[in-house]
Amino acid sequence: MTALRTLFLLSTLTFLWGCGEEAREYEVRENTSQNAPAKAAEPKGHVHRPYDFDLPKEWKEKDSTSGMRLLSFSDSTGSLDGSLVVLGKQASDLPSNINRWREQIGLSKISDEECLKSLGEGMSKLGNFKTLHIKGPEGQGILAGVFLLGEKVLFAKMMGPSAQTSTEEGRFIAFCTSLRAHTH
Repeated sequence: MTALRTLFLLSTLTFLWGCGEEAREYEVRENTSQNAPAKAAEPKGHVHRPYDFDLPKEWKEKDSTSGMRLLSFSDSTGSLDGSLVVLGKQASDLPSNINRWREQIGLSKISDEECLKSLGEGMSKLGNFKTLHIKGPEGQGILAGVFLLGEKVLFAKMMGPSAQTSTEEGRFIAFCTSLRAHTH
């Protein structure tokens, strides 16, 4: 027991001697209020996204129904479903994506070469991007913008009636062109 007391006394003296006059005591209290914010409050309406953009005034932002979506939006008629999604670079195989989208609207797969020939190009502050407009046999269409960003791939996509994808193609390209890295 005496050895324990001696050890405790030496530890306490060493601690006090080592602190010197610069030692300060702080009290940290946990905020247990149920109304306490989990993080700093953001300005009303501000949503943290890794990318900024100019949504065409005719379009409407919607509540996202998927955890994968950074953004959900529709055209003025509400007939097109738009999304902005970022995935890892393993999703960067353009022919695989194009053929998957083709199948979504009732088209058969095409060769990798045909897939790549079907792409247009655009430029934004994020860099070059690929564009695609496909129309299915049953009146469905897809607009897509694909940004290969090193370790990530950013997909902008609108899907719905092909007559409406044709109407919205110019605004969709403008939206893709407006994409840029988020700034505060």
